[in-house]
Amino acid sequence: MHLDDLLAIEDLEERDKQLRRAFSPATALIEVSGSELKALTILCNLTFKRADVPDLLSVAQAKQALSDPVHFERCLNEVRWFHSHNLKYPDPRVSHQRLILPRPQTVPGIITSSAEPALLGWSHNSTEVNRARLFSTAFLMDGEATCLAEQVISSPSKWLPKLAQRSLPSETRQQLRQRLLELLEQSTLPEEISPYSKQIRVFDGRDYRSVTPVVSHSLLSKSQQLANSRQLRATTIEHAHPASVSDLVASQGGRVRALFYPPPVYVPKTQGLAGARSNKTRHGGSVFDHKALGSRHFVLALKQLVGSQGFRTLRERRRARVASLRVIRRSVAQWLSPMLEWRDDLEERGLKLNLPDGLERDLLLMPRESFTESLFPLSNRLQAELGQSRYGKPYAYHPELMQPLKSQLRWLLSELAKEDEVVTGASISLCYLHLSGLRVFDAQALSNPYLVGIPSLSALWGLTHQYQRKLTELLGRPIHIAGTAWHIGRYNLNDTKKLPEPRTPHKVSAPSEVKRPGILDNKLCDMTIELVFKLVSLDGEAPLSQEELNLAQTAFPSCFAGGCLQPPCLYEHTHWCQLHTSPQELFDELKRLPRGGTWVYPTATGVTALDELPPLLTEQPSYRPASVGFVALEEPQERAGSLERTHCYAEPAIGVVNCVGPIEMRLAGLKSFLENAFWQMDMEGRAMLLHKATLLEPFYGVRPTS
Repeated sequence: MHLDDLLAIEDLEERDKQLRRAFSPATALIEVSGSELKALTILCNLTFKRADVPDLLSVAQAKQALSDPVHFERCLNEVRWFHSHNLKYPDPRVSHQRLILPRPQTVPGIITSSAEPALLGWSHNSTEVNRARLFSTAFLMDGEATCLAEQVISSPSKWLPKLAQRSLPSETRQQLRQRLLELLEQSTLPEEISPYSKQIRVFDGRDYRSVTPVVSHSLLSKSQQLANSRQLRATTIEHAHPASVSDLVASQGGRVRALFYPPPVYVPKTQGLAGARSNKTRHGGSVFDHKALGSRHFVLALKQLVGSQGFRTLRERRRARVASLRVIRRSVAQWLSPMLEWRDDLEERGLKLNLPDGLERDLLLMPRESFTESLFPLSNRLQAELGQSRYGKPYAYHPELMQPLKSQLRWLLSELAKEDEVVTGASISLCYLHLSGLRVFDAQALSNPYLVGIPSLSALWGLTHQYQRKLTELLGRPIHIAGTAWHIGRYNLNDTKKLPEPRTPHKVSAPSEVKRPGILDNKLCDMTIELVFKLVSLDGEAPLSQEELNLAQTAFPSCFAGGCLQPPCLYEHTHWCQLHTSPQELFDELKRLPRGGTWVYPTATGVTALDELPPLLTEQPSYRPASVGFVALEEPQERAGSLERTHCYAEPAIGVVNCVGPIEMRLAGLKSFLENAFWQMDMEGRAMLLHKATLLEPFYGVRPTS
């Protein structure tokens, strides 16, 4: 949008509202080329309180801002507190520090600020938040993102005369460019780390380094734009003192938007209750998952198949059709999954079936190889239940959908009827440790400053590394964990804020009352998870034996993602730590997990900019953005206050994970699980990221001993 489009608004109140929104750090940048003098007038008037400026185009008030030496000097002094990455976010107690660093390296498939324009934000004394807007407010000049400070430095011949037209004194104009250069070229890296800045220990294969995650002003601004335009799902993070945090937070009134993508987890009503299912079937009810046929993604896929949407090219139409069929297959598999659970329950417990003849009895008792014989009655049941769905009713018995639905059902039955694949190449030096029913309380759902949902995968690898160190210490020999698979069974986001404990004295130099620090809005969650560790021995012997399982339980950490990690209650699950030397034995246990959970898989598909995320999530409903590590903004160096010998500032990186349900995992088979389900930490250059684990190469995980 061009500034002239807003200047054409005749209503003064509406024009003022639109202009303030256009020059806000949380909105898309506005083009001002050709209207530089008008833009300068608006920037000058933004330095006053809203109540003192009835019209942002007031020339007299703009001249007052530049001609008043005290007011202009205060505006200019705030340039020394510009930043590219905000150290005061989210804790404004960090003081007298700022960061101006180049954008991080571009990592394929990972979202950082490398794809965003280099914008400068501001954070300092909250009383100066308006005066800082003169030189920090971003806009477009000939399509390039910039601000007044950068324009005066790069194009003084264009902007100094316009400042003169708004009554900036001649002596001040002559010194302005040099002063801006001095203020922006001062030290931009702190020499010491604030005690209020977070630090994370990361192992690089030889030693530990300390990493402080910092939020990018450019990426945070872009996330606000996409969230406010509803292109991405979002939730609100509240800041009690917004002007103390940054100009961006102040422009939002302290209500910053964070992307909101929790894992697709739910609790089935009939989970593990064979008797309840039998009773429901005898009374004419359905035991199939009716929720799957009413999901938004399934209905949109049906709508797309019947041609309710237009496409510009044949290639787009084919691509959309393939994506729709993939969603339909996943939904039909979820609809069918209660019968598979029931069948597994009967096989495991050896219960007798008390059901009349019908489709349910046939599916439970027929040999697996004969599943395809039930295609036609199962297809009729699918159409009948689709007709009972509130949102799927218009597509029941639709002539253009009968064949696609039947073909997907045929494929599912054929896959279920296949014999279990045999994985060869089993080695004594490889085994799997399965930890089931683990409970996590108050874990960080705010995995990085831009995203709420699945806890950080860095926390998953931190737990893995800590577990590896404890096992090595207890067993007295090196233990290598080459990968970790993660299943989320239940997920509950906590809405309440935690009250911090009193730990700050009123007077540091004398005995006094202890006060509470400020409340930070951290999104927390409770979960039930399953973990599978791939243990590898480098000397050809077994990594772990059954006799050492008690030590494996003892070594397990008690923290995960900032929350409390506990094993299941003993009266619920006694054998929660099991060792498997056979991959098939492990898979037979994992495929019986309840259908409401999800596996968090790595994915080769990724995006490098936030703009690319909405179409990807629309096309792949099972994908979720997640925090997958960090990208360093500098080389590690020694810095006062560091937890380790070296320290660096880094950006949290956003990747894309695939949430795979138990039924999909079962259909894909054992080989697919072993190849695609495990995570591993990788450090290449400045990138510290989680990615898909290799089958043979274990990650260096044990700290070297001297």
